[in-house]
Amino acid sequence: MHAVSRLRSAASDPDSTTAKVGWRLVSTGTGILAGLAAQRAVSAVWSRLTPSRSGPPADPADKEVGWGEAVAWSVAAGVGVGVARLIGARVAARGWELAVGAPPPGVRLD
Repeated sequence: MHAVSRLRSAASDPDSTTAKVGWRLVSTGTGILAGLAAQRAVSAVWSRLTPSRSGPPADPADKEVGWGEAVAWSVAAGVGVGVARLIGARVAARGWELAVGAPPPGVRLD
């Protein structure tokens, strides 16, 4: 139990290396998971909403893919992943604050 309280006190100091490295690991992992989940979700929605019910273009830059479809897919994927990463970052910051008792290094929670 002593190690947990020591880790918690080190992580609660925003200037400590432990807190900075820990937060970097947590936020990176959360961002990766959120991006992967969003990509799957956007692909599933794309497949349901397109008239041909086909999946998203494998390579939007391929000249066989029309401009409209390529741009629409890029916008949908970008917005989906961006929103998911934002949600993931906010959830991770709240979780960090609950676990450590202080905001993550460099993040202000109001």
